[in-house]
Amino acid sequence: MTGLLNELVSSYITPKRKTGRGNVDLAQIEKAKGLLRGRRPRGASVADIARHVGCSRQRAERLLDILSGGSDGRQYDFTVYEDDSARPPLFYIAKDAQSP
Repeated sequence: MTGLLNELVSSYITPKRKTGRGNVDLAQIEKAKGLLRGRRPRGASVADIARHVGCSRQRAERLLDILSGGSDGRQYDFTVYEDDSARPPLFYIAKDAQSP
């Protein structure tokens, strides 16, 4: 009984992971969207997004992968595209449901 009680208390106190396989940190995605909206005509690089969100470059690339969406057949209200001819590659908004 004590072991079960300890396990319940531990699972309640231990913070839940926000990132990792299958989990998405929505706050990071919203910050990335905010930066892309703020830099709409100019675009943003992976490094810009990483600095703004406060994450690693690899995580910023994953956020952009999530935001690029569309390849799985689902409908998205926000998508981005990459201009890989620019150095460094820049990302722009392809679709934004909140835009006027």
